[in-house]
Amino acid sequence: MIDTRRASLVLASLLAVTATVLPDDALAQERRFRRLPRGLAQQMQPVAKPMLAVVGLQEQRITIYDSTGARMLDSPVSSGTTAYETPPGVFSIVQKVIDHTSNLYDDASMPFMQRLTWTGIALHAGALPGYPASHGCVRLPYAFAERIFDETSIGMRVVVAREGIAPVSIAAPDFFKGGPAAPRAGSASVFAVSSPGTAGDGATGTTAPTLLALRTRAIDLSRAASDAEFRASDARAEAARAKAAARPAERAVKHAEAAVARIEADLKAAEAMIERGGPAKRIAAAEKIKADAPARIEAARAKLEKVRADSKAKLDVAEQAVQHASAAASAHAKAAEAAALAKQDTSPVSVFISRKTQRLYVRKAFHPLWEGPVFIRDADKPIGTFVFTALEPAEGTSDLRWNVVSLYKNPTAIEPPAPRGRTVKRAPPGPLPVTDAKAAEAALARLDVPADLASRISQVVLPGSSLVISDEPPHLETGKDTDFVVIMSGEPKGGITIREKPVRSYFGDDDEDDRRYRSRRYRGGGGFSFWFD
Repeated sequence: MIDTRRASLVLASLLAVTATVLPDDALAQERRFRRLPRGLAQQMQPVAKPMLAVVGLQEQRITIYDSTGARMLDSPVSSGTTAYETPPGVFSIVQKVIDHTSNLYDDASMPFMQRLTWTGIALHAGALPGYPASHGCVRLPYAFAERIFDETSIGMRVVVAREGIAPVSIAAPDFFKGGPAAPRAGSASVFAVSSPGTAGDGATGTTAPTLLALRTRAIDLSRAASDAEFRASDARAEAARAKAAARPAERAVKHAEAAVARIEADLKAAEAMIERGGPAKRIAAAEKIKADAPARIEAARAKLEKVRADSKAKLDVAEQAVQHASAAASAHAKAAEAAALAKQDTSPVSVFISRKTQRLYVRKAFHPLWEGPVFIRDADKPIGTFVFTALEPAEGTSDLRWNVVSLYKNPTAIEPPAPRGRTVKRAPPGPLPVTDAKAAEAALARLDVPADLASRISQVVLPGSSLVISDEPPHLETGKDTDFVVIMSGEPKGGITIREKPVRSYFGDDDEDDRRYRSRRYRGGGGFSFWFD
């Protein structure tokens, strides 16, 4: 007979791993992989999927690039209107809700909402009048919003630029090519130690873990955690049964002890009566009690010893069951931690280098890992804002391809923004200017990353990993459950102006005013709680 309880636990575990670890568009692919022999599955090339979105505010257009770096889709949009401008900057998708509604404005519908910040900037389906008209979000045509919702994944980069600009292919940044990282004591994560599924490319020295191997490892460890949970649950139940079985024996011991005590008390009372004297009838009864007492006491004590032995045996069984349950709970906790680390290992790594703070920050799966100082040559001069993205390897190789997109056509000599009226019409679609690869290479050449940080970073470069270099600091929106958020200074950004913190927990929406934001200044979960070693 099938153990339905175990089957349901394993199924729930697998669903949790695939829903959290794997991008939505990779679920079916991974299911096919798991049905194939391991060798054949590893030879299959993943289907190209969205990896980067670039929104051009001037053109009122969004362009999506796939995991090979090719232009995949584009569409007209409607961004924030005057005083509610969508801010130029670097974002990522942090939440996806199919049927989202605004809390104000008569529950205005925001279908296929993909949140970029927790204070009200998102991609979603909405009206496109042909000019900026939203309260900070980027509105998309309904059919387009529905299509990309099914294909994008949490964490995908979204770059909002003053003017549309296309990414360009570029060589991997040098500090993504370092040697293996030194392991951290007690860590079960391939972020700190080499993974059996790691493949080097030889030519560049890049160490790129095989994503399929990492996902397989995560699923295997999740199954192990599920089995450990099942065993821990059984052990807890067995301990409860053993303790329940021991309770009647404990009560029997108490009753037997009370019986011995009563007989001994009766003997003392009889001896006292005989010693005091009294009516002959009472004396006779006392003498009978005294005469019978030794035999009664001996029988009661024998019974007491018997029930004590029985109780001890059951208590020993219960104690062993409790210890087993404790060990099973500990094993489950360790297995769950290993599964969580393995799941985190399937996520790309994000690196942010700020000229403003002169520091390097690292995040993975929206969790801050560490930060450290970084030396930037000519730190008093602008370096620009660039987003480097690791793409799928070319067919038949293990070398990750890279592209880079900048926020401006001239990254270090940015012209002031031109005044933009409410009814400025979007420009007709046309070829976009391409990012200046030489400027991106010049920015990389100005960096001097500590060897230990470079070594750690190089260990976990997966498709979708990114490096953001900017003159700007991390924005206050960079906090809990986010990737790095970078907002360009000197640009209209009414749609993300720091608002007052809500009285109760609340995530703002596109078409909402600021009335819910009262009391304290909103900090967006910011403030870095990193560690560095």
